[in-house]
Amino acid sequence: MTRRRVVLGAAGVAVLAVGAGELMRRFGPAGVSPLVDEPAPPLAGPRLDDPAAAWSSAALAGRPWLLNFWASWCAPCRDEHPLLVTLAAERRLTMVGVAHQDRRDAARGWLARQGNPYGIVLEDADGALAAPWRLPGVPATFVVDAASRVRLRRIGALRAADLDTWVRPLLKELGV
Repeated sequence: MTRRRVVLGAAGVAVLAVGAGELMRRFGPAGVSPLVDEPAPPLAGPRLDDPAAAWSSAALAGRPWLLNFWASWCAPCRDEHPLLVTLAAERRLTMVGVAHQDRRDAARGWLARQGNPYGIVLEDADGALAAPWRLPGVPATFVVDAASRVRLRRIGALRAADLDTWVRPLLKELGV
């Protein structure tokens, strides 16, 4: 019986190690992903403030920009929102928000109450806009450079330390 427990225990550790390795391969440390240093997927969709009007990331060609997928129902999104408002107040780059799988009225109301840090907000009711960005969930933040390459991907709520460690130094490197 003891030998069986040792074998089962070793098998369990191996499964956990393989799973952890796969997560690291897919997302890397601190939420870095295979998208980093790759061309940014195109982003185009209806504006949250005017669903009849479409917007495309092609409008930002040649300029760095920040992309944030969020939802009004997402607790970690609520936690990071004040940091995004602070970053937007620095006026360093265009910030694009995507209301991911959210109701239009809920997303609009939440931004009205909490402040809107985004220059553009898109509606992604069915999650189709998020698919090319390989999101495991929200929130997710990306920085895209002037050459339209993803330079940073952060899965999960941004923390103040993330702004100081990754985001602001990268923006400085990008000249914004």
